Amino acid sequence: MNVLLMIFDFFIVIFSLLVATFLRFDFDLPSNFLQQKSMFFLAYSLLMVSTFAAFGEYEEKWEYSSLKEYTKTILTFLSVNLFIGLFFYFSQGFFVPRSIFLISLPLSILFIVASRVFYRGLREYSIDQDNGLKVAVVCKEENLSKIFDEVKFFNVAAIFLVTNKRIVGRTFRGIPVFYDISFLKKIPVNEVFVDKEIGEELYLKVVENKHYNSIIRKVDLKPYLLIENFRIEDVISREKREINVEVDKDKIFLITGAGGSIGKYIAKELINLGVKKIKFLDYSEENLHNLRLELLPFQDCQKEFILFDIKDENIHNVVGEVDVIFHCAANKHVPIVEENKYTAYLTNVVGLLNTIEELKRKDREFVFISTDKAVKPVNFMGLTKRMGELITLSYKDDYRKSIVVRFGNVFGTSGSLIPTVIKQINMYNKVFLTSPDVKRFFMMPDEAAKLIISSLQIDNGKIAVLDMGEQIKIIEIIQKIIQVVAHTRKIDIEIIGLRKGEKIEEELFFDFEKIIDKKDYVFVVHPNVEISKNEIIDFIRKLMENLKSTKDLDNFIENELKDFVLSIKKV
Repeated sequence: MNVLLMIFDFFIVIFSLLVATFLRFDFDLPSNFLQQKSMFFLAYSLLMVSTFAAFGEYEEKWEYSSLKEYTKTILTFLSVNLFIGLFFYFSQGFFVPRSIFLISLPLSILFIVASRVFYRGLREYSIDQDNGLKVAVVCKEENLSKIFDEVKFFNVAAIFLVTNKRIVGRTFRGIPVFYDISFLKKIPVNEVFVDKEIGEELYLKVVENKHYNSIIRKVDLKPYLLIENFRIEDVISREKREINVEVDKDKIFLITGAGGSIGKYIAKELINLGVKKIKFLDYSEENLHNLRLELLPFQDCQKEFILFDIKDENIHNVVGEVDVIFHCAANKHVPIVEENKYTAYLTNVVGLLNTIEELKRKDREFVFISTDKAVKPVNFMGLTKRMGELITLSYKDDYRKSIVVRFGNVFGTSGSLIPTVIKQINMYNKVFLTSPDVKRFFMMPDEAAKLIISSLQIDNGKIAVLDMGEQIKIIEIIQKIIQVVAHTRKIDIEIIGLRKGEKIEEELFFDFEKIIDKKDYVFVVHPNVEISKNEIIDFIRKLMENLKSTKDLDNFIENELKDFVLSIKKV
């Protein structure tokens, strides 16, 4: 209920009565007339507004009002005024000249309608001044809180519920709530978030009634509904690592592969730290588009979105001025990489070399995002990441800092364990596991982002590794997830055998590496290898030449890369 509008109407009615009184007596009021009738004016105005409220007048959403709503207001006012006027006319002790009613009536209508028009104009102006994305939400009432949490950073203009009308006052957290989807066409929003559970018939109704330039996005709430009580700390058996992060806010940051999970977390952490400018580079237009939408609410940071392939030699011209580079761009899903080795090699090795070579400058800092799979690699993804580490460390003389960050699995990234398990429960009523003995290191997304940013504090040519505690058996995590999200039904765990290139356990360090320091749960590691940048460049160039005359690209690349990585001398 719009209390401000109620108060405004109360004073409008009083003001109209006063103006009518002065006009009735030609501005020559009888002695003590206002003092004698003041209680009448107050009672009349209060009763008028209370009756208006009873008719639901203050539940209308005037920022979306049309002629229909204004007509309803006028008719309501006339009816209420007639009833109250007759009541006071026949009451004793409150008599006022009837002409005062007749004069105040059009004045009140004029002022009240004008107030609605003014309110609508003010509201539209304030929305226009808001640079945030304007969205509407269409959902089942029981899912409203969950969906709202997903879109709360946008400028939510309206909510449409497709089930029972149980929200009193037709607002939710200050947002107008409607039950008639046809009203959607009156609301110009950029996007409409639609609950997937509303059904096809209602979805088609949304399509028919949306504003012509609104985009529809379906929201699948199943994972969120299932894990609302799920606490990641309980699964990894340790509390979150608190890593102190400091950064030069005036520097310009570049994130490659920015549309990926890790890139997004780095971006949000940098924004939280108050940096002034970030450049986001990604080869996927959809990833960049989604990232732009996610970061729209954060207006204090200057953002530049670059659609580009890291293998293109013109990267230095396209990127322009930067001070710090976080290289996240990579093909990282082990099974996919195993089946597409040539493509993964081009991205993870050639793309990295092109980026670090073309952007090299003595006053810049370069951070390469690696993985525990790069340690004693048994799959091609890990092999390319180890090669990436060697490339990065070989460029330490070309940058102010050239650093490697190495960590294990991150909860919440694309294809990570929890959403994968929940998806399998929803789809198959069972969970597939390669082996009951498989163990992995796990960390939380904000830990990963803070580790990556804090690595800028370590010395040039070193590796930063998070203290991730003990490895956890995957089967134990799956059992905990099942216990939380599917405790009412039986979910089987099916063992399917180890995949090609999969280890039982991962490692964070090579045997020959040396831990030289530890800061806030972050190990600083000396790589203890002899690396020649020119040797690496020559190897990659020759390999690319030899590929032209090779039929079996994948096996040739894997064998050559493995031989080269193993040939690197240890100090």
